[in-house]
Amino acid sequence: MTYQKLQNGDIVDIIAPSSSRDVDLKAVENIARGFDLIPRIQDNIIARGADFFSANTDEIRFEQLKQAIYTKDSKVIWSFRGGYGATRLIPKLLNLPLPIYPKILIGYSDITALHILCTQRYGWSTLHGRTLSEFVARDTNKAEIIAMKEVLFGQSKVVFNNLKSLNKIALIDKEIKSEVIGGNLALIKTSLGTSWQFNADHKIILLEDVDERGYSIDRMLTHLTQAGIFDKALAVIIGDIMCNPEKDGTMLCDQAIARFANSLNTPVLSCPRIGHGKYNWPVPFNMAALLTLGKLPTLTIDTFR
Repeated sequence: MTYQKLQNGDIVDIIAPSSSRDVDLKAVENIARGFDLIPRIQDNIIARGADFFSANTDEIRFEQLKQAIYTKDSKVIWSFRGGYGATRLIPKLLNLPLPIYPKILIGYSDITALHILCTQRYGWSTLHGRTLSEFVARDTNKAEIIAMKEVLFGQSKVVFNNLKSLNKIALIDKEIKSEVIGGNLALIKTSLGTSWQFNADHKIILLEDVDERGYSIDRMLTHLTQAGIFDKALAVIIGDIMCNPEKDGTMLCDQAIARFANSLNTPVLSCPRIGHGKYNWPVPFNMAALLTLGKLPTLTIDTFR
């Protein structure tokens, strides 16, 4: 599903379904205004000490997320931050009726759980990209901000021409037409065995992660492989895997990725600058995509009409 492009003055609901962050909420609202959107944020979006791990209690975070999903006057739901907590809200969301009004969900990291819910259950198109608080808490490349705005307002297609083939099958000249879905590797693995389990059949999968050692990346990829997640996938794209060192100081995430890629009879490619690194280019999910394989692989995703 693709949506009509946004217009200046569209309402964005700012939610915190996961963790909090010590930034000025007014500054976060100003970031949203900088995208020519009208921000709407609950006064109690963050309550210090209300929960051990998350921005507020499960009950309040659920109610605010539910309001954002079902209200008819907003077009965008933009997550305040990732971290932890979104998975705790999904069982209640699954008990609710399907929403009538489609929204553009934006976020990444822990928000991967909501991407899975929105793309698979609601049929929404979503946007894997920076959470709003990051624009305040860290420097963001101006070109990345421009790219986000272009995606939101439908000014161009999203084209990634910096892909690199990671196995032999990805070097064979071929075009794959499908949709990109996915997100954080750990969250996708967490979905296994749940009522919202990640389904990658006939899709292009995007994976990224942070603060994991090589063996952990290897274990998660092995788990997903043994669970059959990649059996009917059309391709796998690896974004940034921000690796933690082993006890001896070595970095083994690349080796884990290489072993995974060579074990699959499915094209596996890398695409840097997506995920938890210095850059996090926006990636539309569940929109028409064309992955061109071969010596110069390219991923092109249609934006909003």
